[in-house]
Amino acid sequence: MKGRIVLAILYVVAAVAVANWIDITYIAFLEPYGNRLRTVEILALVGSALFGVGSLVSLFSGRCGLVVGLTASGFSWTYFAPAAVTAPIGNFVWRFHGGAMPIAVLILLAATIYSLTRMKALLKQVAQS
Repeated sequence: MKGRIVLAILYVVAAVAVANWIDITYIAFLEPYGNRLRTVEILALVGSALFGVGSLVSLFSGRCGLVVGLTASGFSWTYFAPAAVTAPIGNFVWRFHGGAMPIAVLILLAATIYSLTRMKALLKQVAQS
């Protein structure tokens, strides 16, 4: 039960961090910056929504919540991975609007790593059964 609560809290924080960074008004008003960027932002927003769903599902079923959370991580990383890879380490925090992007990337990284380690332990447990 403790693991499910930790997973739910982590997914709620990840949902808020990702949604906080994605500018919903940009998507709503369809700024003309090209379809590819807009699609990636929509995928990240879908990932944020899936994190919210995953937090609720993980309270009732840890396995299903874990699958939804890993899917949410995949959707969210489509937007955040290029920025995380290309950002210089020394100037990482101050480069992106006062630190909102690095916080979102770090929380997304924590959610992904925690989910992958939980999935690995779950698969190991299933294999031993």
